[in-house]
Amino acid sequence: MNSSKRVALCVETTIKYIYPQVADLAELLARRGFEVTVFCRHDPEAESWNQGRGFSYAGVRRPERLPGKLWNPFFIAHVLPQLPAFAGVVTFTSPTLPLALAADRMLRIRALHVALELHVPGDPSGTGYARFQHGLRHAARVRVFTTGAQRSRLLAKAYGLRSVPGEFLNASLAKTRVRPVYQGPTIAEQVRRLSGQEKPIIVLCNGGLDDLNMLDRIVGAQVPAASGVAVALIGPCGPAWRERLAAAHALTGNYHYLGELPGTRYDVIRAAAGVDAGFALKRADKSLPANDRLYTPNKLFDLLAAGAAPIVSRQSSLRFVGRERFGICLDDLTIEGLRRFLLSLPGQRGALSAMRARGQALFAARYNLERTASEVVEALQ
Repeated sequence: MNSSKRVALCVETTIKYIYPQVADLAELLARRGFEVTVFCRHDPEAESWNQGRGFSYAGVRRPERLPGKLWNPFFIAHVLPQLPAFAGVVTFTSPTLPLALAADRMLRIRALHVALELHVPGDPSGTGYARFQHGLRHAARVRVFTTGAQRSRLLAKAYGLRSVPGEFLNASLAKTRVRPVYQGPTIAEQVRRLSGQEKPIIVLCNGGLDDLNMLDRIVGAQVPAASGVAVALIGPCGPAWRERLAAAHALTGNYHYLGELPGTRYDVIRAAAGVDAGFALKRADKSLPANDRLYTPNKLFDLLAAGAAPIVSRQSSLRFVGRERFGICLDDLTIEGLRRFLLSLPGQRGALSAMRARGQALFAARYNLERTASEVVEALQ
């Protein structure tokens, strides 16, 4: 392998569920002829799930007695001495940005920073991380990307960057070497069995099962099973929410919590085949960090890949869903508004079918990682 093709991708978290685009980019780069190593927090399941994708998994183990607040510096200290063996470095989070700065300024290695999270000065929870990103002002050769055009403009303005960052959408790969982990029935098959209905309109809540993602309002809408709309939920769920979902199911015969689905995002995409629509909602009030106000969720693109119509909240970063007519952008996110909307879905089968078909066409033509990561791949050539 040509040494100029050796690339390190660095993220201090596990890639088990969060940041699936790190492994996806690694696979894509490997298919483009790069020798790729992913440095991340060690997780045996994540390592197993990503075998055979063409990249090396370099999981960093946390020492047993290491305090949590020292993990980030420990990770940096572990990875930094290994970077001279690479011709390119890509970082994804604010805690790993120092690796990109060191690669650029000290090691003279090509460096990219793909900001999967958005932290700017003055954010309620972003000030600590924002200090890292001030370093971008002093790293003119570090190419910066974000997960949406609005985020790029805000980041450039907040830090006085010389140019607006490029765009790296959270899309999934159109073709992947990932081996299936989940071998069970599809979500649609499970819901039809549990609901006793042959053809309900199935709406999926995938992950983010909490108030921030408006689950309180979705459940508060109390949509009965008799409406012909079935709400399915998958992903991690705490004890308090499990109780609330059980109570909602007892009351309505609806709200089918199916547990956590093992495997990568591609297991979710395959399992979601046959689902009619799915939620990608986030509260948008001004007290929240910019990362939430300019929401760019993985699940939106996973729904697209699965052939489901996304139902999104009103953030400007999500308005393109309605403009491009492959999903629905909701303005009324009250409990009453959500109830009215969900109860209207059985009368919109034709419209939903058209949205799903348009979404699948857009996924194949534009919203796949092979297309949306083209600038990142080119920058590493």
